[in-house]
Amino acid sequence: MRSLRGILLLVIVAMVSACTGKPVKTYEGAALPDKDVAILTASDNIEVIEIDGTEMTTYLLSNIETMYALKPGKHRIVFNYTSVWSVAPKGQDGPRSEAVESPAQVVEIEVKAGDSLSFEFDDVENIREARAFAERFTANLVDSQGNVLGA
Repeated sequence: MRSLRGILLLVIVAMVSACTGKPVKTYEGAALPDKDVAILTASDNIEVIEIDGTEMTTYLLSNIETMYALKPGKHRIVFNYTSVWSVAPKGQDGPRSEAVESPAQVVEIEVKAGDSLSFEFDDVENIREARAFAERFTANLVDSQGNVLGA
């Protein structure tokens, strides 16, 4: 019973630490102050798979906001749409949820220190819409003024 509590505590700590708001460092070397990097925010249902050839950590939940610190310069970002929906189980042991994912998308951008970037994409209301959306998924990468930097 104690080991189960310990494992549960570790899972909770990992989930909370992913939500703390501290950007994930995507470059080598010492951490730079926020003013010296660009911040890419991947919110609800965007999974950043890779930045500049380096695979990013995948988090348990698809609806948490994750920030990434990018050094100024050119970057290649690979991402996709992912969501998890509850479904009626088929049989007693059938799955109670379904993950919906799009194929990976690639965007190449150039950023400056202090830039704030985020993904802009359509919202869906249910699993049927999510499945259709994932098949034709596109997103824009925008700056804090809404200017499209890449699609």
